Amino acid sequence: MRRRYSLPFSDKEAIQTKKKKERDRGLSRCCLYIAIAVANVLLIALLMRPNVHVSHSATEPASPAMAVNQRTRQQQDIQLYTASQSFNSSILVSFVVVFSEMILLTSCCKVGKGKAQIDLPIGEINMMGYAELSQNANGVHLRLKARAFIFANLDTPHNRVVTVVADLGFMSSIARQEVIQRLNEPAYQNPATKQPLYTLENVMISVTHTHSGPGGFADDFLYQITSLGRVPYARESVVDAIVSAIQKAHQDLTASLADSKSHSRQTLVLNSGFLPNAGLNRSPVAYLQNPDEERARYEGNVDQRMVALNMWKQVRENGGVRKERVLVGHLNWFAVHGTSLHSTNLLVSGDNKGFASYIWELEMAKKSPNFIAAFAQSNSGDVSPNLIPPRCLDTKEPCDGSKSSCRGDGTKCVGLGPGEDEGKDDFYSAEYIGRLQYEKARHISEFEDGLEVRGPVLFRHAWVDMSDLTVKLQNGNYAKTCKPAMGYSFVAGTTDGKGIAFSYQGFNRRDEKNMVLGFLRDFLNSRPVSSELERCHAPKPILLNSGDNMSPYPWQPQVLPVQMFVIGRKLALIGQPSEMSTMAGRRLRSSIKDALVQDSVIDKDAEVVVAGLANAYSSYVTTFEEYQVQRYEGASTIFGPHTLTAYQNVYQQMAESFTNSSRALVNGNPPGRPETEVSLLAPVVLDAVRPGSSFGLVIKEPERPVYSLVPKRFASWKPIHSQFGDGSVSHRIKNVTATVSATFWCAHPRNGAGYIAESTGEPSFMTVERHDKVNDTWHVFLTDAEWDTRFTWSRSGIAESVCKLQWDVGRTVMALPGLYRFRIYGVAKTLFGERKYSGTSAAFALVQEEDGLVLQ
Repeated sequence: MRRRYSLPFSDKEAIQTKKKKERDRGLSRCCLYIAIAVANVLLIALLMRPNVHVSHSATEPASPAMAVNQRTRQQQDIQLYTASQSFNSSILVSFVVVFSEMILLTSCCKVGKGKAQIDLPIGEINMMGYAELSQNANGVHLRLKARAFIFANLDTPHNRVVTVVADLGFMSSIARQEVIQRLNEPAYQNPATKQPLYTLENVMISVTHTHSGPGGFADDFLYQITSLGRVPYARESVVDAIVSAIQKAHQDLTASLADSKSHSRQTLVLNSGFLPNAGLNRSPVAYLQNPDEERARYEGNVDQRMVALNMWKQVRENGGVRKERVLVGHLNWFAVHGTSLHSTNLLVSGDNKGFASYIWELEMAKKSPNFIAAFAQSNSGDVSPNLIPPRCLDTKEPCDGSKSSCRGDGTKCVGLGPGEDEGKDDFYSAEYIGRLQYEKARHISEFEDGLEVRGPVLFRHAWVDMSDLTVKLQNGNYAKTCKPAMGYSFVAGTTDGKGIAFSYQGFNRRDEKNMVLGFLRDFLNSRPVSSELERCHAPKPILLNSGDNMSPYPWQPQVLPVQMFVIGRKLALIGQPSEMSTMAGRRLRSSIKDALVQDSVIDKDAEVVVAGLANAYSSYVTTFEEYQVQRYEGASTIFGPHTLTAYQNVYQQMAESFTNSSRALVNGNPPGRPETEVSLLAPVVLDAVRPGSSFGLVIKEPERPVYSLVPKRFASWKPIHSQFGDGSVSHRIKNVTATVSATFWCAHPRNGAGYIAESTGEPSFMTVERHDKVNDTWHVFLTDAEWDTRFTWSRSGIAESVCKLQWDVGRTVMALPGLYRFRIYGVAKTLFGERKYSGTSAAFALVQEEDGLVLQ
């Protein structure tokens, strides 16, 4: 049996406060129901006119004409709700609103949620994020997940939106379109109209931006280079997982709708809070170029605000007795890069946001077994989780990656994560940043008041050519966006991940000569960079003319999906297909909130969130001022200095279309899929073992037959102290009892895992098994989906493989005294075909030591 540690999160006073708020909330709701009933009686007596009914559609647009109709119906939703807030409305409308308020007291909508494992192929497959050729996915630390949430209108449940958060480095537009195609089945259609429930219009897929996930599923050639093109089965794996997560969420929503007719009630609550010391601006020089008065409106040069949607469920027993409500789902947005794990890491992992989801779901497994927590990304373009300011590796002097850093070698300018200055590794750093996000999310969810979300669910979507937009500037002049291009500082990398030695951040002078970069520019571009393109992108010195590079297919996208959701009157989501800098995201949020509030689409106290890296990937977006400095983020802003202004115009027009259909964006055509894609990754031909050995045979057993558990009085979270930019900050890191490992002969992991976990139906390359003394049997205790385990593959010779299985005992899952062993699984390609295999290590004992006594 698995036991979880109770995390040191709250004290008795906080729990008592929570219970008091529950009682007060129930009393307030009871009084409100009575007041509504009295008001209804009085208003009914005054009714002199017949009822007015506004029809709501139950379909999503499957054609342009249907999209127009959908927009018209959503405008009626807004108008009805807005009219309901006016004191000058007619008596009839007042009655309808009061009655509707009684229904909407619980939430704006019903919610469905689902989760699935992303089984990307591993084994000599380059990871996406750092563009480091030596960083290949050769094992598993924490399995990647896709988490889906469906929000459906209460009165018209077929009107819904879907948001998916996937543990990936980026999102493929082609994969998203394939997801929609897979969901175009009778089971996922509106039974009344036979139209699909899930379309490109109402499905938003964002990523956590982990840099420890395999690549090989990108759409554009530039993002495929380090993975040697498309990796077979990579994009299919992404599609399978996201489809599975949405299907599970659909089933959960269907059950929830059926439940609403019996004894359960859902409440959707919006919470927010500040989380300091969880991110560091890695380009402060660029941030300081923004106007002083604008910077003065915000606290700090990174966003410290976490916005969360919490899904509560309250079940009434048959006797009408109300049980304590349970948190069944959580979705938040917080801006911090998924780069706690460095480019030296070769194990697949969800990084800090993956850990935050994992640990909360683990803690809630008993109280709320189907609880799902997603930690989504926002405007994190310049936000690093490596809190120790960058220093030169050799001299330890402060640096920023500019030309003068580390005696001209910017590759030595590196930021470190919490604990790494005390000898801890980057896995501790990922856990640190992940736990900060988890603890803040849990605190604002359970111990702080939020806003109940009410109102309709709305959505907009369009394909826009971002390379050819005219924008009006504040001075009244007009400017245009540009064809995609990358600057010299693009290859300099960041303080999170090094670039090449002969470049640097801040390369913003076209007259400065660099022989190596000049050679690369001439070699990589299919045609010379035109003077017109240079003027458009100025002051960026262009290294890659990616907009003109079309061989073997486009290097970067030009037509991109832009999307916006409104969930009730408290939350607007901006689906942004890029990495936005802190100030770029702040400007976009501000302008869109002004437009939505002015048109009464959302309330003044609503939150507007940038859902970063959503639906596609197009590198970075900075402000105009930050762009002038041409650090890495500015050099990677592919549509030129006015990219942010163009996005502001596009999303503002989209916001205005909720109440004015004439402002609807002209929908372009999605980019086509290449007929053939480059795929240079060598296939696995044959697996072999040395004579006298076999697949699954142990090479090295655990070092000791007995390991001591940490005494209970020490099995707690100890503080560590790291020197950050603003002083010393402490955090709790778990005492690890012991690290146990065993090594086996194995096969190439790209062949797949040979074991499917019974509890989840998900593949695993390894398990930790515990012995049942009563029945003399072995049971699975952990799989490779746990934070505590590591599966590492390496090549030995030409066709031989060695796999190391490791367990950090007690890091997140409590291990009781007893006998344990490792088991490895895999699939080997032999001369006689593929065959599954498994093997076990010798048993080892965990014992509890207490005051000199060994307790078993």
